[in-house]
This record gives sequence, C-alpha cells and structure tokens, in this order.
Amino acid sequence: MKEIISIVVPCYNEEESIPRFYDEINSVSKDMNKVNFEFIFVNDGSKDNTLKILKELNKKDKRVKYISFSRNFGKESAMYAGLEYSKGDYVAIMDADLQDPPYLLKEMYETLKEKNFDCVATRRVTRKGEPVIRSFFARCFYKIINKMSKSLVTHTVDIDEQKLINEVEKRLYESKETAYKIVNNNFFKSSSYYTDYINMRINQFDTIKRMRLHFERFNIPVEQMKVMSDFTLCVSENIREINDCEELLNDLESLRSEFKRMELPKSREEFESRAQLLQFLNDMEDFLVIKRNFFKTTNNH
Repeated sequence: MKEIISIVVPCYNEEESIPRFYDEINSVSKDMNKVNFEFIFVNDGSKDNTLKILKELNKKDKRVKYISFSRNFGKESAMYAGLEYSKGDYVAIMDADLQDPPYLLKEMYETLKEKNFDCVATRRVTRKGEPVIRSFFARCFYKIINKMSKSLVTHTVDIDEQKLINEVEKRLYESKETAYKIVNNNFFKSSSYYTDYINMRINQFDTIKRMRLHFERFNIPVEQMKVMSDFTLCVSENIREINDCEELLNDLESLRSEFKRMELPKSREEFESRAQLLQFLNDMEDFLVIKRNFFKTTNNH
C-alpha cells in the first residue's frame, strides 16, 4: 500500500493564489507517483471567493478536502485543524502563495526515506529569491523609460509599451500582496524591506504613468526634447538598486537651469509643448527623489 502525504494549506483570502498552488502541487504529485496525496485546505474565515474555489476543486479532485471556519481564528488555529484532520503518513504545512515551493517536497520525502529521519524542514539561507522580482522591475522600468527617451525624439509611442505597462502594474500589485503576507506571517516578521521596496516601485510606477500622459499633449517638436531625450536615456541606464540617484538629480537641476536660459517660445503651440516638457521634467524629478529617499532609508537601518 502506498504511503500518504497530507498537504495542509491555511487560507485567508487566497482566491487568486489557490488555483496556482493547486496546479503546482498537482504537478508535483504526478511526479511523485509512488505515494498518494491529500490536499487539506483550511479556510480561515476568508471574505473573498476562497471557499467557493475550494468547493470547485473538491468536485474535480477528491484528494482536495477543505475545512471552513465561521470566522478568522488565525493561522495557528488553521494549521492545527489541518493537522487534526490529516490522515497521511507524513504531513507538510504550506502557504497557498507559493512561498513554500512545492517542488521541494520530492527531495524532502526522499531524505526522510533514505536517512531514516522522522522530520525534515527547509529554511532560506540567502535572500536570493527576492532579487529575482527586484531585477524584474528594474528591467521593466529600464525598458519603459528607455522607450520614453525614444518617443521624445520620434514623436511616436511604441506599440508594445502599453502591454509592458499593464504587465508591470499587474506584477506590482501581486508582489505587494505577497510582500504583506510575508511580513504578517509569524515566521517572517523580522524585515519589512520587501514591502518597502514594492511600495517604492509602486510610487515610481505612478509617476511613470503621469509622465506618459504628457506625450499626448506635445504639439510640435521643440529644441529641449532632444536634450530631455538624452537625459531620460541616461536615467533608464542607471536604474540600479545601488544607485542613490544623487548624481542624476544634480544633472536634472542643471538641465532645468539650461532650459531657463533658452530662448522664449515663438508660438502658442511651442509654449504649450515646452510647458508639458517641463512638467515631464518635474515628474522625472519625483521619480528619482522616490528612489533616493528609499536608498537613504534602507541604508540607514
């Protein structure tokens, strides 16, 4: 008879995470075909569609079982209920948001069997998982601002830019939700860096959206657009985590002074375009100040 592994999953407002978690754990279970699985989801008084999704999963996969609390009792209570309900030879408690990678189950089970242990656990020994999302946003912000620098001189907007904007916005708010779950988890209360980082990127992203609006209002090419394009390109190439943006902010102030020394606009259209360009510069300053303040705050702790 095959051994059974029980997977206990405490859930609170996890309607978006559960389908992804189920797909991952189901894939792992197919790979570990020498054992049977049961998936025990504990709905800890969720206010979203968590329970509805669990019922749907139960209908299509009888290995999926669920317990539903009348209100929110907390993660520890949900874990205890899942452990009480489990029938497996081995039990693993996992978060629905995939902070606990399901693919590690196979190695953990093999370790138990080969080395005759009663219990195995995993722990993070580096912050390697977090820079992945940070580098993702750095690359995306580089692409968006780089495209802006080109748009300033071509007077066109890249057709793929809106797709990129939408993808970044989606990932930002998904990451924010995950970040707050990490901090609120009893096992991960030691650092709020990740939430601070995501909030910083969200604030920068809001500034980027404001900057993009100016492109709809540029009426004619003006001399300053080429200068602004060069500076915007410089910003895109220096969006690094270790950059405190002080040098870029100094360059921006020099650019602003240079604009003031230029000839006055000769037409209403040029005046309006130049005004939009100066507002673009102000928004770019906000973008850099947000990063500078984040850098100072995190490096003072």
